Amino acid sequence: MLPFICGLKWHPYAQGASIATFIQQGYLDLAASRGLPTVVHCARPGMQDDFGELFNALFVATRRSRAVVDVAHAGFLHDNIHRIQENEYLYLDCGPWSMICDHAMPGTGPSERAVRLARILETLPQAFLFAMDTPWNLITWIDGTLHGAEVARDVGIVRSALASLEPSLHEQWLHKNPLQFLHGRPWRAP
Repeated sequence: MLPFICGLKWHPYAQGASIATFIQQGYLDLAASRGLPTVVHCARPGMQDDFGELFNALFVATRRSRAVVDVAHAGFLHDNIHRIQENEYLYLDCGPWSMICDHAMPGTGPSERAVRLARILETLPQAFLFAMDTPWNLITWIDGTLHGAEVARDVGIVRSALASLEPSLHEQWLHKNPLQFLHGRPWRAP
């Protein structure tokens, strides 16, 4: 089946394994040897495999293997997401934005969420990916609460964020970055 595989997706928390397990089992080496992009689900801050743990585990491993990895869910806006800039093999995606904001910015509305999205894109222009994460844009968390937004509402937030930015950032975020990632290329030549 390898000729038909377009990428790898890891969900350490759902699989009851740490990110180190995936690395030790050679998945990054497989991804790199085949030029396959890899998406790793990120847990909320303070949980196993939150952005801090993922970043620390992937920092050396991606540089060694030259595998390209996207950390999903914008690291739930972990305090250290800006560190993604330190490793050209790591990307960060924003899907699903409202679900991320429900956790990281509770009680905020679409305008505050659009401003935060625009600021992140300005800060991480080459390493940030557009993503919607459908059909998981509305999630019932373990406490029974529903988080996220309908796709149309999240697209409205994205449009508001883009309206405040230079057009070159639109192209970077919506086209250039995803193409780089999907073709297994680092966002900056190593």
